[in-house]
Amino acid sequence: MLSPEVLSVLDDDAVADAARRLLAAERSRVPIRQLSLQYPGMTVEDAYRVQRALVAAKLAEGRTVRARKIGLTSRAMQQAVSITEPDYGVIFDDMFFDDGGVVPFGRFIRPRVEVELAFVLDQPLKGPGVTALDVLDATRWYVNAAIEETGVAAGVLGHPANGVAWLANKLAPHDEFLPAGQVILSGSFTRPAFVGEGDVIHADFGDLGAVTCRFR
Repeated sequence: MLSPEVLSVLDDDAVADAARRLLAAERSRVPIRQLSLQYPGMTVEDAYRVQRALVAAKLAEGRTVRARKIGLTSRAMQQAVSITEPDYGVIFDDMFFDDGGVVPFGRFIRPRVEVELAFVLDQPLKGPGVTALDVLDATRWYVNAAIEETGVAAGVLGHPANGVAWLANKLAPHDEFLPAGQVILSGSFTRPAFVGEGDVIHADFGDLGAVTCRFR
């Protein structure tokens, strides 16, 4: 485990530069070199500092945060990338697409699709101390993403609500919380699948319904 004095090694200029280059890569759809290769000592906290700088830049441009994404929720995936807990990211208003809608394939570098349950919060969640029961009490309904594979939601930290509780508690030291109305993608329980231009994705969630989208 990292000691407190090495939680962050990048200076502010390096963080700002990394965020600018990631934003440019998104817009040009040309990938950049993995940041940890450029900065071999880069820590997880550094990565989140870069993420916060990127989020700040997008907010300054008029974007709004509509959702949060939890990733690497399975132990196998964590071991594959040498970490001991999930990670999380931000989803903006321009990243949502309607069920049955068209996703612009050319907007992405090499798109992949996963399936996961999402929670829509009717009440805010603020850590520390948030539990899975708190998450379920605060949830209005489920919404879904899509993939062409099968899986079991219990593979996400034992229950998808556990991932949302983890996120609320993880944000607490940064004085952040999950507001009412926000969508929380709780983590994929299937492998990601590459999609090509023209592909149609359909996901059947049984009693929860089905969703479809087309990449074009």
